[in-house]
Amino acid sequence: MLEIVTETCPHCTREVSIAWDVKNDGYHSNCPFCGKRLMLCSECPATHGEMHCDYNDADDTCCMQKGVEQMTQEQEEKRDFVRRSLIPVLKDIADVVSWARYEVYNGDEYVTVMYKNGYNKRINVSADSLKALTVDVLERV
Repeated sequence: MLEIVTETCPHCTREVSIAWDVKNDGYHSNCPFCGKRLMLCSECPATHGEMHCDYNDADDTCCMQKGVEQMTQEQEEKRDFVRRSLIPVLKDIADVVSWARYEVYNGDEYVTVMYKNGYNKRINVSADSLKALTVDVLERV
């Protein structure tokens, strides 16, 4: 279920409010202002004393990032293609896109798009659905 999550970005110090479903999308996102990793600590069970926080500042990881996997060489090439080619095009044709990110999560490949209104959409691109990503962005123009 989507909820409004508010965090302060440790990189640019801006307050960020996003519509997010931590159960399905995890406890990290990217800042819509600077694009760097944003840990959603206010939603984490460790913040509420239900478990120990094991955040590692050196490699920006914690146990709540389960599902995010190391990428293969092919997946890194796809990520680089998304960064170089697809994201700038989406931003050019749709003023509604704040940022987008390619990642591997639970064995599938996704592009997560952050819209300027705070809405996030994670689209599975493993099964030739870059078209679905483009359609989703264009529907919001």
